Amino acid sequence: MVIKKQIKRYLFWAISFFIILVIALFIWRYFLITPPFVPKEFLEARYQGADIAGVIVSQAAVSNQHLEAIARYDKSGEFRKALQVVGENSVINKELSQKAIELSKSLEQMTLALARIRPNKARSLAQEAIVYEIGLIQHLINYSDLWAKLLEVLRIKFEKSLGNSFPQGNHEIEELIQEINKEVEAINEFNQKFSKTMTEFDHLTS
Repeated sequence: MVIKKQIKRYLFWAISFFIILVIALFIWRYFLITPPFVPKEFLEARYQGADIAGVIVSQAAVSNQHLEAIARYDKSGEFRKALQVVGENSVINKELSQKAIELSKSLEQMTLALARIRPNKARSLAQEAIVYEIGLIQHLINYSDLWAKLLEVLRIKFEKSLGNSFPQGNHEIEELIQEINKEVEAINEFNQKFSKTMTEFDHLTS
């Protein structure tokens, strides 16, 4: 009888130890050494989005040069030239609006693939990067709206100036240029944050 009790006791401890070992192995396998995983869809959308964002930043740099030219022409009274530069930039503005749509689609694909990314820290970084790109799109929309306003202000000023000297004391153009510059800076900043965050992401998933 005593022997049976001892056997049961040993058996109990053996089973208990086995269960603890299985649980420990499970935790070790799935939580401590689970290999990183990034869905193919996320990677494709990520690289596509990065390319699009690069084009946006590059085109925004060209717009900066146009803004400087417009400011010079406005101060010197060469309003026809200023309006011509705005017209040239309107083409870029349309292209950027299309790029914003394309970037939104890439971000949508990245978001749909978020849940399958491992480890959790990498998933959090990916989510943070997406937020930065959403911010970039918002500033790009603001940028496009400001350019449309600038074009309209210049058109009105031009019509009022036909045959006469250009009106003085109009600070609206200068203010719009400053606001556009701020949006360009914000676009660059959000793109840099996206790149930095994705570099951290790559370190965790490579």
